[in-house]
Amino acid sequence: MFLFGVSSVYTISFVGTISGQEVIIGLIGPWLIPWRELKSNRILYGITLGVLAWLIIQIVTDVYRDIPLNDLAKGSARIVFFILGLYFLWRCVATDVRRAGAYLLGTASAGIASYFLFPSEMSFSDPWKWHFGPAVMSVIFSALCFFRVRSVWMWAVGLLLIGVANALFNFRSLAGINVAVGGFILFNSFILRMPLWFRSCLAVGGAILILFIYSITASTGLLGEQARLKYESQLREGGTFLTVMSGGRSEYRASTKAISDSPIIGFGSWAQRPEYIMYALDEEKFTSDSYAFKQMLSNGYIPTHSMLLGTWVDAGIIPGLLWMYLWFFIIRCLLTNRIGLSEFGPLSAIMAVGLLWSILFSPFGSSNRTAAAFCIVVVVRHYLLSRRAVELPVYPISSTALSG
Repeated sequence: MFLFGVSSVYTISFVGTISGQEVIIGLIGPWLIPWRELKSNRILYGITLGVLAWLIIQIVTDVYRDIPLNDLAKGSARIVFFILGLYFLWRCVATDVRRAGAYLLGTASAGIASYFLFPSEMSFSDPWKWHFGPAVMSVIFSALCFFRVRSVWMWAVGLLLIGVANALFNFRSLAGINVAVGGFILFNSFILRMPLWFRSCLAVGGAILILFIYSITASTGLLGEQARLKYESQLREGGTFLTVMSGGRSEYRASTKAISDSPIIGFGSWAQRPEYIMYALDEEKFTSDSYAFKQMLSNGYIPTHSMLLGTWVDAGIIPGLLWMYLWFFIIRCLLTNRIGLSEFGPLSAIMAVGLLWSILFSPFGSSNRTAAAFCIVVVVRHYLLSRRAVELPVYPISSTALSG
């Protein structure tokens, strides 16, 4: 699994751009389809049916919209790679949390190596966000997984320290995720004693509190001048501190406009609709003279920056419903699962919150597809193990039982 994680540093052009991980998945994944688990695991079976429906509707939409064959192939291939990656990781990771740690260590190594081997413009502009921040976090999580650490204190302290470091380097989204998950892990057993409605209100209130603290620290310059300027730009875009997380993502205006124009039927894979690009214009980010705007205008694709909205724009409501189902399923897992009931517990909380963020705010790109599959595997595995631990009766251990 370490080498599989490292392979993400390489990409090749075949139909579209695919990562080294997806090359391995394409070669081995079809042979690792968990047929037995699909029969007994209702969650995995349900996700499979949803992805198959998504694949079928994507092909039908592409044909209906007269999408070029190359784009049709790319649109279908990314869905196939996603589901095969889910199967591959289920077979390789779900049996042992140390394999999950090895995968995380591999991705961390790939992130650092890519900075030196294949640097991009974003690498030089913000190396901590795109390379070193996620790598440091993955290394710490990998060590905790390898030693099978279940102490909520060790996980929480590690998360809070990483969150502080990310905030200092202006990686606000990951900092917020670290702090939120650290607090959640620390008080998980206490929170689960409360009624479900109170847990739901507590989760919403906690998210608002984190946004409020971020708005105060950023607006007053405690996180640095760059963070203050970025926050002010987000505030102009988002309106209030409650909507600041969507600020700076003016692609949302374009994607939501496209969905409102055609909510049931998508526009097809890599649909070229330049008229929607104008909705992504922003006086701070995408001006008519900016490089980003000229790049969008040159390819003519509908701007999206979300797994949920991006796949909805491409294929219609079916993938939108699938991602919404996964989003609410993850919320349910966070609000009902006790972290200490399996060795995947602490890691599942981290992956769950990360996937909640990615579904709303990250594109369905090559690296994100495999990362999303990994998060789903970890969350579902802990969900099943925790349910099994609760349902099975616990009997006192006697000498007879030990000898038998």
